Amino acid sequence: MPVSLGIDAEGLRTLAKDLRTAKAAESRILRDALKAGAEIVAVDARSRASWSSRIPSTIKANGSTAGRAWVTAGGPGAPHATFWEATTGSGHRHPVFGRRDRSGWTWTDKPGPRPFMVPALQAKADQVADFFADAIVSVFAEGGFRF
Repeated sequence: MPVSLGIDAEGLRTLAKDLRTAKAAESRILRDALKAGAEIVAVDARSRASWSSRIPSTIKANGSTAGRAWVTAGGPGAPHATFWEATTGSGHRHPVFGRRDRSGWTWTDKPGPRPFMVPALQAKADQVADFFADAIVSVFAEGGFRF
């Protein structure tokens, strides 16, 4: 199951209603702007997950004309992304080279979570908010909407 991080502001719901009456071109512009804003977080998340050979390539950004932007990671290409993104826990231990009678088992420690998406959003939140605001104003100004 992939891990997903979304942004959904209540004010964007009203915006989405207005956009339903807007021209298709304006809706596409906003959708693309929301996706581009989410991509800011995705780029940062990819760099934070660079320790993995599979996770960065599964990190994707999306936007919709319903006023939502989201970033996902994981899925079939990296099902372990959810485990690493977990924000709680301190790791775990498991046996290796065990014998049936449990004598002489060797145990190993595995590290705890290494979150990459939440820290990326926290680091880029102000930049993304400014980007979204500029995009929304631009779309509405081009469409002749009044504020």
